[in-house]
Amino acid sequence: MYQTYRKPRSQGIAIFFAIVFVSITLAVALGISDLVFGEQKISQDERDSKQAFYNADSGAECMLYWGFRKDVFSDPNSVSTIDCFGVSGIVVPAVAGSGTTVRSVTVGLSDGTCTDLEITRVDGAPPQYFFRSRGQTGCTPGARSIQFGRQWVL
Repeated sequence: MYQTYRKPRSQGIAIFFAIVFVSITLAVALGISDLVFGEQKISQDERDSKQAFYNADSGAECMLYWGFRKDVFSDPNSVSTIDCFGVSGIVVPAVAGSGTTVRSVTVGLSDGTCTDLEITRVDGAPPQYFFRSRGQTGCTPGARSIQFGRQWVL
């Protein structure tokens, strides 16, 4: 008698487990890469926020210095020239008029950031000054920008 040898049918279980293992590994890798890119964006935003804050704070301190130590903003009808952020000869334009006057200038810095300075003078006895400084990280049109404002009322 002959015995027939039957080859066992392959069920493909090894391929199934290989595909499941690769799929799980790929899902974990994609999840980790998503976390890494998210953390990278958060740290970039934090860096830009700090830069905008320091620009605004420096602008406010500069305006306080030039406004009270040097008294250059007392006459809104005259052009003022100040030095801030290592930039010399920043011209703050004159504004003709009485009552409430607003003078503003944007200072572009060498690192691509900028600071907007605004001096508001309200006539009275004595006059009131509002110094507003806004630091920005992206100052070119269309650039992503984080802004931080600082205001002093004296």
